[in-house]
Amino acid sequence: MADGSHMKSTSSSTGFVVYQDEEFGLAHDVARDLGRPSRRLSTSDTLSALISQKATKAIVPFESDRNGYNTEALSTLLDFKDCIIKEERSNEDQYLLATPSFSINEIAQAAFPGSNPAKGAFGALPVGSAAQQFYRNRVNIVYASTDAFERCTSTIDELRANGIEVRRLPEGTSAYREVLDLARQDLDPDRKVKTQVTDKGHAMISDTTAANFAKPLIGVLLPRGVAAGLTGGFNPNTGTANGSEFNSDYVVLGDELAEESKISSRFLVVERKPAPKKGGSSKPPKLMTEREKIISKLDGITAPYARILLKVDTRGERTGDIADITQPLVAAGVKFRPIYLHERPETLPAILEIELDMMLGATPQVKKAIGTAFERAFAKPRNHDPVLMAVYGSTTTSFSGVIQPTVQKTPWGLYTGLGVFALVMLGAIVFGLSKALPALGLL
Repeated sequence: MADGSHMKSTSSSTGFVVYQDEEFGLAHDVARDLGRPSRRLSTSDTLSALISQKATKAIVPFESDRNGYNTEALSTLLDFKDCIIKEERSNEDQYLLATPSFSINEIAQAAFPGSNPAKGAFGALPVGSAAQQFYRNRVNIVYASTDAFERCTSTIDELRANGIEVRRLPEGTSAYREVLDLARQDLDPDRKVKTQVTDKGHAMISDTTAANFAKPLIGVLLPRGVAAGLTGGFNPNTGTANGSEFNSDYVVLGDELAEESKISSRFLVVERKPAPKKGGSSKPPKLMTEREKIISKLDGITAPYARILLKVDTRGERTGDIADITQPLVAAGVKFRPIYLHERPETLPAILEIELDMMLGATPQVKKAIGTAFERAFAKPRNHDPVLMAVYGSTTTSFSGVIQPTVQKTPWGLYTGLGVFALVMLGAIVFGLSKALPALGLL
């Protein structure tokens, strides 16, 4: 995430980009690459800021590797008719070991009372340096969230083998804030730091006890981008921040957790629908069928993959079976996933995430299958209340390793051959019996 390897920042971006983030801070980087980030609490707040023109774009969560699809965000998107999904962005991160910076300051000032350990200390201990190892050896307790426990099993086993106690934080707790609060409670309340200013400059003088130098540290497993702060990225090669600002709350003590599973999330970039053009040609627009509309949109995509989000209701009066829509997709081998919005039990909408490989799979047969699926979805007698939520290009696939089932062709030639063989054998048996039974006096 914060190493900048997934997305390049665009310095020319302007305007506020509102975003809804999860506990890992991944959406902030996405928003920062598109403009000036401004966080909101919920999807509804995020989209409301967009509609009220307080922002030019909105970032909402789509899917995470731990929690799956964010159905609450997708359900809210259906209520904001004036919003349109323009593209999809993804981001990833991994955990590292960090400790509160003010705890390190207390130890450093106990050893060098006249120094200013804050200079160069905030998050800037080079990886593998003696200073980093010194403070890491002081850690006797490490806190971790439930997600960190699940992803960092090897690291946690190693910490425990080295005699370090690892404690699980309660579900829903902010590891970032909780460990800061715990560390503050352990600070020496009698420690004093004074600043003297003379004509030769200023100097910091601390009044502290030697016992503070022997204090243990508490650590925490945090996503790299969270530990590095939301103002700048972290460079794992130097142990310093990318950019002029750095989060002063934490110092990184260990960034060698690469063997652990990474955190990854997908986000949707949303904009306001453009206002209808005034005036223009008096010639009425050409009426297109739903098949022609979707194929026209697909033909305009130049990215390696095309993604379609189609909402259809699965419950309601005289609502047709969704299998009637998905059958042509399955038959053509088109990859798709149904995302059911249980937040709306009356109609139980399903959002079909359909993906098409534009380089290898955009054959006429596949496009025909997608067109057929859309015709069936939009057919009025079926009462699916369809909504085409998005059609956009993507540079990556979201179906890695997924094999969509296909309909096998019926081997009619084999069945015909077996039938003929069975009839011949049956005729032979009847003929044999007609000769044998009279000879035995049974007929």
